[in-house]
Amino acid sequence: MLANGISVVVCCFNSESVLPDTLQHLKLQTTSDDLEWEVVIVDNASTDTTTKIASEFASSFGNTDRLRIVAEPTPGLSNARKAGVFAAKYQYLIFCDDDNHLCPSYVESAYNFLKQNNDVNVVGGTGTAVSAIDLPHWFASFQSAYACGPQASEPGPIGNRYLYGAGMAIRTEYLRDAYASGFEHQLSDRSGQQLSSGGDGEIQEWLSILSPGERYFLPSLTFDHRISEARLSLTYLEQLYVGFGQMLPILQIYRRVKEGYRSAFYLWIRAWVSALAIYVLHLGASKSNDHRQLARKRHRETIRWLFTNRKNFFETVYHICSMHDRTAE
Repeated sequence: MLANGISVVVCCFNSESVLPDTLQHLKLQTTSDDLEWEVVIVDNASTDTTTKIASEFASSFGNTDRLRIVAEPTPGLSNARKAGVFAAKYQYLIFCDDDNHLCPSYVESAYNFLKQNNDVNVVGGTGTAVSAIDLPHWFASFQSAYACGPQASEPGPIGNRYLYGAGMAIRTEYLRDAYASGFEHQLSDRSGQQLSSGGDGEIQEWLSILSPGERYFLPSLTFDHRISEARLSLTYLEQLYVGFGQMLPILQIYRRVKEGYRSAFYLWIRAWVSALAIYVLHLGASKSNDHRQLARKRHRETIRWLFTNRKNFFETVYHICSMHDRTAE
């Protein structure tokens, strides 16, 4: 039985350079005396001093049980998040990236919002980019790729769009129920230095299968996202979009199966035709049009992925159909 309170899960891979500031901001959370909360550090096969740093911080939180460390040896953010879900001891949970600095009221605000809004499955806030260098001129146009900027024009439900995984707050029980029902990640999300993605969107698709609740944008939940100079290059941004191109077919399967489509071949053809049409649409983009250039790269990667991973695509359709069938029983 999960206790009343909220857990902050921080998944780490070689996080020694960013973790101290993240933990310092968590230590500065302003919470009421009766709110039970904790920090769960998930060491995802780190080879640096991540665990040592977390251990040294544990005593500074005052409450000796406030910060705990668990190990997840299998690389991949999705694996680390799963370990964090089962390590958490409270009803609500925040996924805080290792380079996120949550505002002082974040923990209590997320807890209060989920407790008072039973029709909401997941809530997310607003990230602001911070860096040791000036942000490049193009950053504002692509900040959502870095989990920065507002996620909607106003507070409220966002429909079937995806919230950022950074700072995402959910009900722990729902995710445990998903794993207990045999749900399996079809997207490994980031693994080591690989920029695969989509695990946060996959979690939100799971919740939509299990419960009709909303995805909600709450702009008062704010956090700073620390971004290194190496990640503020167009080359890195292109790599992000290649990762988006690989995740897109999988997330589309979730949506199409929910709409009642079950034929793997039909879904494969539909995904391929859709990606090809958008790719062709952007063929004439000028080199100065960054948006269209990146859209073309993303959909070119989707086309490539669909051709080279057709067997994997068909197996994924089977697994996702099975998830739906299990919840319908």
